[in-house]
Amino acid sequence: MILRRPVPMRTFLLLLVPLFAFAPVRADEAVVLPHTAADAIFSQATQTRYRLSICLPPDYATSGRRYPIIYALDGLWHFALLCQLENDLVYGRKMPAAVVVALDYEGGYADTMRLRERDFTPWKFGTGPAEGGGADRYLDFFERELIPRVEAAYRVDPGDRTLAGHSYSGLFSLYAFARRPGLFNRYLAASPSVDRRLLDYVAHGRAPALPTREIRLDVSCGGDELAAEPEDAALLRDLKAAIAANAAANHLRLATRYAVYADQTHGSVRAVSFNYGLAWLFGSQPGSRQTLEFRAAPGSGGSAPGD
Repeated sequence: MILRRPVPMRTFLLLLVPLFAFAPVRADEAVVLPHTAADAIFSQATQTRYRLSICLPPDYATSGRRYPIIYALDGLWHFALLCQLENDLVYGRKMPAAVVVALDYEGGYADTMRLRERDFTPWKFGTGPAEGGGADRYLDFFERELIPRVEAAYRVDPGDRTLAGHSYSGLFSLYAFARRPGLFNRYLAASPSVDRRLLDYVAHGRAPALPTREIRLDVSCGGDELAAEPEDAALLRDLKAAIAANAAANHLRLATRYAVYADQTHGSVRAVSFNYGLAWLFGSQPGSRQTLEFRAAPGSGGSAPGD
């Protein structure tokens, strides 16, 4: 989780083979997810063209109502995953149907890794134009370009936005909360790539406009991560304190949830974090403003960061 680049993932071409059928399937026939659309947007703030993948509720065309919207970062990895999880959580009555909009980059894997490092981090790693430090411009792109475009095109509730990310994009989710907490009312940071520079941004972030509604923030990581990097527990305790300081300074009505998922690594935890995180973020269970402590993963040999 901490100071670690995400594990590369391969993109697989899925072939749909009809049950009990023996007809050959063409290798170039890819599965198309139902109720989805593709779009693109060029950002003046970042001077970059982004791909948009949109997943709509099955009844979107006929319901006439407005839906919550989930903005998912790192769409290359997260779009199909979140479409399926949202469907399962709606079916299980853990969350309402929502519109999912995932952002990705044009170009290959190398371009994606280079540009996400630029967009998601508030500090520079070097002297190159794409070596970090672009988080404020990316946040401007969200607020002034992406959100107005998407929410003019789709029937969504502008007062019910979620931002979800993992690793570097989880870092950006925390940074967006610190800088502009009112832009979204739900934030999900799965295994965020945190270091002590981010703690300062979070603790001392001052919102230009203070939200009046409750904000929910879900932060999680894998138990195997804490076992491999014991110093991360102390860093996460300090992150929790920084979030509390931000909430107090900005007079936020903030509900937080912190979780460690046993036997999960930096790469594998994203599916678990998104599943349980979305269920909590959208849940209406009693005591929604309580803070759940980090829990030590069984067999990790570590202590909970709340201890």
